[in-house]
Amino acid sequence: MKLNQLLKGFFDMDKEAYQDIDVLGICTDTREVNEGDLFILQKGEHFDSHDVYKELENKVSAFISEKKIDTNIPYFVVADANDIIGPVASTFYGNPTNDMTNIAVTGTNGKTSVTSILSHIFQSHHKNVGLIGTNGIFVNNELIIDNPKTPTTPPPLELQKIAHEMQKHEADYNIMEVTSHGLHFNRTKGIDYKYRLFTNLTVDHLDFHGTMDEYFHAKSTLFMDANQDDYCILNKDSSYFNELSKLSRGKTVSYGESRAADFHASNIELNEQYTRFDVTHHHETVRITSPLIGEFNISNLLAAVAVARLEGLSFNEIKSYVESFTGIDGRMERIVIDNKVIVVDFAHTPDALENALKTLVYIKNNQLITVFGCGGDRDTSKRPVMGKIAEKYSDKMIVTSDNPRTEDPQAIIKDITEGMTKEVDCIPDRREAIKTAISNAEAGDIILIAGKGHEKTQIIGTTEYAFDDVEVAKSFKE
Repeated sequence: MKLNQLLKGFFDMDKEAYQDIDVLGICTDTREVNEGDLFILQKGEHFDSHDVYKELENKVSAFISEKKIDTNIPYFVVADANDIIGPVASTFYGNPTNDMTNIAVTGTNGKTSVTSILSHIFQSHHKNVGLIGTNGIFVNNELIIDNPKTPTTPPPLELQKIAHEMQKHEADYNIMEVTSHGLHFNRTKGIDYKYRLFTNLTVDHLDFHGTMDEYFHAKSTLFMDANQDDYCILNKDSSYFNELSKLSRGKTVSYGESRAADFHASNIELNEQYTRFDVTHHHETVRITSPLIGEFNISNLLAAVAVARLEGLSFNEIKSYVESFTGIDGRMERIVIDNKVIVVDFAHTPDALENALKTLVYIKNNQLITVFGCGGDRDTSKRPVMGKIAEKYSDKMIVTSDNPRTEDPQAIIKDITEGMTKEVDCIPDRREAIKTAISNAEAGDIILIAGKGHEKTQIIGTTEYAFDDVEVAKSFKE
């Protein structure tokens, strides 16, 4: 693409200017620069590429920079490169998301569940669905990009490359988990979301955001950036609903158990086999029976139902598709070993842990044993809170390691137990903790293994070791 075509609309330039300069790619990483790239210089958390731009001049076709530089090749100055990477990359790749219906789901918990349910609904409706989130990057359940280092919401340049790949697969929908980090760094700029969905907001990521107000502000930007024709689909049961609905600039649609919600659930039945409830919207009501267990999944299902109905699917179609969705790896995933029920769940926040435990308390016939820890190099404030929650609902507890990373596992465990008043087993080795829980349990007990869910590795120090809670649990079958 010619430089003047690529940057038209982003910078003032003469029609004739830069028409002979070819841009062969866009790059933001000095380790990956190729001949003919437009290189975007920016000051990062650990590295400032402005310091080495002279080393790149012989390769690149032009620079975008956050400050003036001394160079003989074309360069253009912006206040914050994060504001422009996505839109420029979108132009370079032919605006791939313009051909898709874009759906963003944000919130502390429920993002993976809601996006997975939506993907299943639209695939069942014979549509091609792109999915970007915690579990990977897919089109119609086929993993199209396998990069475990890619964050839940990829950086803007990578995100547009992914969208271009999804376009090649003729995706009708682009369904994304959008994190607070992604919103803070403007990773989704350049994508026009028709549906912007909020699940909930509970304590998490305060190591990064500092306060709940700042955390909420990051989440709210998704809705503040909406156009008037976009749908802002908000959880009516959340304490943040009123404030977020005032900030949202699109068409607000609510869901929840509140009868005031546009899509509301009633006549709820919960047990260890299924979740059953009525969904009412205007004068329509449908009764849904889902194999997903737990009251918190009603909220996830309602959110997905709202999007599907607004997309024009009938309630009967939605009912059929939702009832055929059997679940997600590592989300309340059940294994039975010697009449002991093991449940593996990703619950790694206070709210998620409490939701999982409340569900299991409701359905247990015997003891509830909880095995959990907290991640290292992450928000420390939630550790004693999670300890207190585990103690409130569990008959027995084993506090262990999650992903300790570079922290001392014993120090993390100590933080957790400061929120507890009863004696608790502390076993830093997660494999040993799971083994102990299973071997000491009796028939009819439920064991919750919380915190890692779908993850296939454990990070100790800076090294990732193979570790899958489900497979580890199965290995102890007698």
